[in-house]
Amino acid sequence: MRWIKGGNESGTVALIVAILVSSSLVIGMFVIVADTGSLFSERRVVQNAADASTMALVRECAILGNGAIDGISSGYSSPVCSNPINAKDFAQKYANLNSPDSLTDVIEVCGQYPLNSCSSNSGAIFDCKTVDPKYSHYVRVTTSTRTTQGTAIENIFSKILNQNDAGTSVPGCAQSAWGK
Repeated sequence: MRWIKGGNESGTVALIVAILVSSSLVIGMFVIVADTGSLFSERRVVQNAADASTMALVRECAILGNGAIDGISSGYSSPVCSNPINAKDFAQKYANLNSPDSLTDVIEVCGQYPLNSCSSNSGAIFDCKTVDPKYSHYVRVTTSTRTTQGTAIENIFSKILNQNDAGTSVPGCAQSAWGK
């Protein structure tokens, strides 16, 4: 067997290194885009669930209804908004009906008495604003991520950097008032 001696091969190594580095960057960018896309998608889901359950709850509170909306339940024994447990159960059912995977947690239902008072805002970007005191009749529903594996979305990029990353929980919040 005879070897043919070629020219200078130092450029070949540089080319292989450049290809490997650029493909790693492309894969890394793809992972970041996929993670960001899944978080934005989940944000739309939990916000839609919060909006829908808030609107349904406001309707029930305004008319002192028993929650007998088609497809949710046969109704409660007393008006939904007269009992914080019924109000949260009603909001949870409505949030799941308006979630494509039927997996959205209702974290808080609050508003006018006899509902629980609303907790103070943490100042986070997706928090509901404080309700103006001129509104005596209002409801707030706070939702969050729920998956079949728990309450967080696994981020591929974060998992690569930190094996102990628990994922991201995406919040949603909606509030509405009725009356004068």
